[in-house]
Amino acid sequence: MSSQKLKTSLAWDIKAQPLFTITNQSTSAKAIMRNDDNRILGIVSEKYKAFTNREHLKLCRSVEKIGPFKIEGFTELQKGKTVLAFLRNNQPDLKLAGLDVKEYLVIGNSHDGSRRLFVGSSQTLVRCENQFYAIVPFMWAKHIHGVSVQNDFVNGIRTQYEAGRKQLYTQLETLSAKKVNHELVEDLLLYLLHSDKIDASYSKKKEILQSDAALNLLRCIDKETADLGHNAFGLFNGVTWYTTHAMRRNKDNFGNTSGLAQELNAKALEFCLQL
Repeated sequence: MSSQKLKTSLAWDIKAQPLFTITNQSTSAKAIMRNDDNRILGIVSEKYKAFTNREHLKLCRSVEKIGPFKIEGFTELQKGKTVLAFLRNNQPDLKLAGLDVKEYLVIGNSHDGSRRLFVGSSQTLVRCENQFYAIVPFMWAKHIHGVSVQNDFVNGIRTQYEAGRKQLYTQLETLSAKKVNHELVEDLLLYLLHSDKIDASYSKKKEILQSDAALNLLRCIDKETADLGHNAFGLFNGVTWYTTHAMRRNKDNFGNTSGLAQELNAKALEFCLQL
């Protein structure tokens, strides 16, 4: 985790430019662009209400004021198409399954029109620095309507975040009671690494289980289940150890919020919860 750095600020913002046809006729669309290098982030309708980085920071500062949050920093995905703000939860003695945890409220925004403003929760177990991210099941503020940073809106973020994180913790804490064996571990490896929708043949399963990815995953799982027990909680943490420490991935992906790391973590949690 020490290699994953958050930006202390957002040194750029966005601008909207009208689009024209090759015959120089105006259209009903506009381009959302970075104002530092003119990179186009998305093409949206003329009704689309952009939510700027400046407004994003203002929203984060409003959430910070109500506490117990402290802005930790920002990260950008896909060259700025998505911007995530991480606010450290400063509640004392945060625990997950009896283990110390660092937790962040994540407020995300897209500049390409792909999603609304959204809230997430990112956890890091202190004992191993394993990172896991989940989107709180609450989406709001379509850009077409704009966003007004009023007190009730800011309080709504905190309320929904608290509800979402408590639900996530309850789910994760049930995993310690679910025992696992070697066959279940192999089932998880096949589920994570077998991309075909049809069932794999015996030879295909053998090939997957003997792959470098599967062997690396298995080493991580063995390590965590030895520490946390041969249960679904240890199994899940084996995967988050792999995605946090063993995968060769973008070091700017603080909190495992995107890409293959986030996908594997989400699939592992789904598998473990269904045991």
